[in-house]
Amino acid sequence: MTETKTKTRTITLTGRAPVAIREDAWPEIAKGWAVDYDGSDESPTKTFKVYIRVRQHADTRAIVYGRYEYHSAWQGERRRDERAGVLVPAGGDIPAAITTVADALMEQVGAAEAMICRVARECVAQLPAEHL
Repeated sequence: MTETKTKTRTITLTGRAPVAIREDAWPEIAKGWAVDYDGSDESPTKTFKVYIRVRQHADTRAIVYGRYEYHSAWQGERRRDERAGVLVPAGGDIPAAITTVADALMEQVGAAEAMICRVARECVAQLPAEHL
């Protein structure tokens, strides 16, 4: 008999304790991401990565979370790893939560506004369509 292990994920939230979820119970429904480099493609001197993801439970609660990462090959430059996230109650406004996470990342980073805004727009665009 093969044993299936349930995969869990701990997600950093803004202004509250992190949450641990079972990935099969909270599938990803939307994601926006971007990667940018300074330097050549073969040898980048700086790397910038941003993502915002939305996971939703069957009861319609959602978790919106994001991350900004900066890596530099230059001596003395510090690595950056910033995170933000919110828990959205059942029936809550997920696009507004995406904007909240993007704003929190921009505040923490103090740069990369255009990249973070582009990722937020991409994430909203990937949400399931509202049937009218």
